[in-house]
Order: sequence, then structure tokens, then C-alpha cells
Amino acid sequence: MRIPLTLSTKCLLIVLAVLVLPGLSLGLFFFKAKALPAEKTGHAAVPVPVSPKQYAGAGGCKACHQAEFSAWQGSHHALAMQEANGQSVLGDFNNVTFKYHDVASTFFKQDGKFMVRTDGPDGKPADYPIAYAFGGHRCNNT
Repeated sequence: MRIPLTLSTKCLLIVLAVLVLPGLSLGLFFFKAKALPAEKTGHAAVPVPVSPKQYAGAGGCKACHQAEFSAWQGSHHALAMQEANGQSVLGDFNNVTFKYHDVASTFFKQDGKFMVRTDGPDGKPADYPIAYAFGGHRCNNT
């Protein structure tokens, strides 16, 4: 006899499948990767000195993963998140104002940096540097 599933039960099963299965898969992958000695993996691990608060950059991966780095470098993924500069930022930063839900945000340049003046966490306008450009030429959202 088959028991019909309610909408809430179906949603719960979907959420569990989306959250639990990938988590278990990743956990198993990392557990197995750490359990294999260097002789069985075919290469020894090369430690890269990076503090937890520091971004290693793309070059940090290149030494051990040359083929993957080369494939990534020519892809749209390499352009997905770039430091904000004259080539990576495609938006207009010539004192352009954008209004959304009663908040006015002005995009401008100051001392060669891309900036935005918008409401801060306290609700008062403040100036923030734009550190990264997202999306490359396909979709550039700073």
C-alpha cells in the first residue's frame, strides 16, 4: 500500500536531499583524500604558506594544478571575480546615481579607486570602495 505524500513532506524531502546528500558526499571525498598516502595519489603534497585570513590568489594553485589552471585561465570562470580596475569594471563610475527603494547610491572614482556612496548599516550615507568586479563581459555587476 502506497502512502500519499503531502506537500510539506515533499518539501522536507527535497530540502534534505539538497542539503544532506552533498554534505555527505563532500565529507566522504575529503575523508578519503586525507586517508590516502602520497605514494598512492601519485604526487606528494606541496604546502602553500597561506594564513586563514589571506587569499592565496590564482597563482597559489598553479604550482600543483598546472593543467587545471591552464583550462581555468582561458574560461569565463577566470573572469567571474576580478579586482576592480579600469579593465574589469564595465559600469559607469562618473558620479552616476542609482535609486532603489528610497536609497540613492552614487558610483564615483576617488584617487583611482572605484567607490560607491550608499546607506551604511546605520542607515546613514557612507563611502565604500569597490574591491571586486563580478561577471566579466557576460554580466558585470559591481
